[in-house]
Amino acid sequence: MRRMRAIAPLSTLFLMLAVAAMANEPARINYSVEPSSTGPSATVVSKDGETVVIFEVPSFNPGTALSFTFSMRPGKAVNRAVYPNYATLAAVGNDGLEAAFTPSMVSFDAPLSVATSGVTLTLAPGNYRGLRRLEMRILAHPDPGTMLGEGPGVKVVVLKDRKAARASRESGMLQDVKDALAPGAGTRAALPADAP
Repeated sequence: MRRMRAIAPLSTLFLMLAVAAMANEPARINYSVEPSSTGPSATVVSKDGETVVIFEVPSFNPGTALSFTFSMRPGKAVNRAVYPNYATLAAVGNDGLEAAFTPSMVSFDAPLSVATSGVTLTLAPGNYRGLRRLEMRILAHPDPGTMLGEGPGVKVVVLKDRKAARASRESGMLQDVKDALAPGAGTRAALPADAP
């Protein structure tokens, strides 16, 4: 009986400490991507709170543009986050991808308020020989000291699709054969006998 009486206050103390710790944790931003917003069409996977956008391209050609729209929502209330809260959008990861945001800064007016932005990733000039994968993470950086955490962000994976690359090569080879077999291909008008 005494042990039960001793445990009860300890349980209450631990519960109070846990609630206090949660109250001091920043609300984190949660991210989502609607698959229909991706261009070209991409696969969107959400697992354990992380959103991953997977683009498959036939080759890494500089200037290739990939885009999608993502939504951000700060978590719900046991926190001391300050609202309205402004966050600057940024990208970290592979130097071969350059990111542009529309808009480049978003505002959260309250917990659970939603902000959206479009992002376009462009393959920068460079040598991609031997590379089969590029990765980048898109994040919202809230103002410091506002108790709003940036969260996991959106992970972007760009894969070189071997099948598409092979199909593109085969299509090019087939076109070369068709051009070679076209009427008049490879023939030249006979030069006059007195030509130099």
